[in-house]
Amino acid sequence: MVSIIDQLRLKTFSPFHDRSFFYQLNFAKVFVLLVLLGLTAYSNAIFHPFVHDDIVFIRNNPDIASLSQAFDLLWKPSASSGNPSVVNFYYRPLLEILYRVQYRVFGFHPQGYHFFNVILHIANSGILYALLWLLTGRKGLSFCAAVLFLLHPLQTEAVACIAGVSNLLLAFFLLLGLYLFILSDRQAGGHGDIARHALSLVLFFLALLTKEQAVIFPFLLILYVFCFPFPEGRLLKSRLLSLSGFFLLLICYAVWRSYLSAGHFNSLFAHKEELYLRFLAIPKTILMYAGLFVLPVGLHYYRSINILDPAALAFFILFFILWGVLGLVKFMPKKRSAIFIFGLGWFFIFLLPMSMAPLIIEYSIISAAEHFLYLPIIGLILCVLTVADHLFDSLGGRKGAVSLGVLGAVIVLCLLAVVRQNAFWRAEVPLFERAVRFEKNIGRVYILLGKAYYFEQRYAEAVEAYQKARVIIQPYWEKVAEPRVKNFYAGFIKDIYFDLGHCFEALGDLERSLAEYGKAAAMDPGDDILQNNLGTNYIRLGQFEMARQSFEKAVELNPNNFLALNNLAICYLQQGRRQEAEGLLRQAITVNQQFLPAVHNLKGLQSERLGRE
Repeated sequence: MVSIIDQLRLKTFSPFHDRSFFYQLNFAKVFVLLVLLGLTAYSNAIFHPFVHDDIVFIRNNPDIASLSQAFDLLWKPSASSGNPSVVNFYYRPLLEILYRVQYRVFGFHPQGYHFFNVILHIANSGILYALLWLLTGRKGLSFCAAVLFLLHPLQTEAVACIAGVSNLLLAFFLLLGLYLFILSDRQAGGHGDIARHALSLVLFFLALLTKEQAVIFPFLLILYVFCFPFPEGRLLKSRLLSLSGFFLLLICYAVWRSYLSAGHFNSLFAHKEELYLRFLAIPKTILMYAGLFVLPVGLHYYRSINILDPAALAFFILFFILWGVLGLVKFMPKKRSAIFIFGLGWFFIFLLPMSMAPLIIEYSIISAAEHFLYLPIIGLILCVLTVADHLFDSLGGRKGAVSLGVLGAVIVLCLLAVVRQNAFWRAEVPLFERAVRFEKNIGRVYILLGKAYYFEQRYAEAVEAYQKARVIIQPYWEKVAEPRVKNFYAGFIKDIYFDLGHCFEALGDLERSLAEYGKAAAMDPGDDILQNNLGTNYIRLGQFEMARQSFEKAVELNPNNFLALNNLAICYLQQGRRQEAEGLLRQAITVNQQFLPAVHNLKGLQSERLGRE
């Protein structure tokens, strides 16, 4: 009995008629091979801890256990992550719900989250195999594409980082949605067609709730309709009409997002000069990604591009490459060239959202993260495999053996590269040490490295990292004129001084610690935590009056700062002001009943008073 996939495949391309390795593959065998390869490649990543964004979204997420209120997220954008002064326009309620469900299952054990990522990545490669087999009718091309998608080293940032699950889940919904849409398109007219089409719409809706890049999906469907004129006898007009539901859903989503963000989303395009510079940087970004696809060396976190760098040369290089590639397409059979054009369009369509509205890291530096390529890489894979398949035709009967040999070599090289790249995600120090090797002009990365060093008690190295960060960020703060942006960089500089104060305090250099805390306090006199830290250093230096003044200011700024209340009580006790000290200690315990130093100090004070009585 012929399966529905085989029936549809026979309408497109002739299958391989030899008994080659690829011909003997069925979906069960392919899936087993993909599982074995995926687990082999990412086995070392499964046992890594939470790092960076994982800590923000899971470990330090105060709402991670609130599954009962998770669906309230549908009515509001995600909270700002990391820096409360920065507006986060993310609207990813389904992703937030996933984190909370995972917490119920895995708790704070990162191995479960990592394993989920690996399994989801393997599932995506399996769906890609089924999708391409349905689309092209070529088992060999489909299998090679699925393996390259699974094992390419560029995918490690999306898979080895727990927070990269947003890319994996988005791909799951969109790949499955496209598969069902193609099935419905090729069997138009039956009840099964309507059900598949409706389910494809549902998956698109879920993708929109997972990550903003899903908005590009309807345009991919248009590309498919024009590249693959199936089925025979069905009018193009009716096929395009079947896309109306996707565009209607897209319009509703855009209106809803605009409502939730209260118009703030439009600020991304408010500065025409900046938008123009982003546009100029697109060719350079495309060339960089294409180069990494062909030769994936120097992969690292926080990859970036400076939009102020010259861009004219990149335009010319990209133009001539595309001109040459499209010239090659003319010599391909029509059906093979359709696959190539579809792959090229896939790459540009999925890369477009992050190219036009990229994340600004600092000043003129925009993010060109490697995980942005998780879905676009499929287009590059299709292009390369189509050209390779065309060139291998000249080998005649040796084509199958050569293809299998090349695939084997690629698998071995990719496995080794992925395992090596995963190792950088084993902790924050190796992750950010590698990042600063390549991104020497991003102050934020040096800050993150400084924090990683501090938590590993490598205080001298932390000081060096923070000082490099200040040297980079200080000029940004001096250049910008817009108050909101200036305050943003001022916040970074203040935090650097604050963290330097911590480091020097840990090193026992209290004078330098006081100096750094003082610089931070000068930038933000209303920070009660800073005032408390100043006071503790003054006490250690024996400057009790200065300490008292700092603690009093901290309590004045924040009467609920139980640390400052306890410390001020100690200062008052040294001055014989026992009644005031007792009141402060009671206030500290009222704020935090678990704060044992205040509890012990109050008991000691009460015992002393009873002894005198």
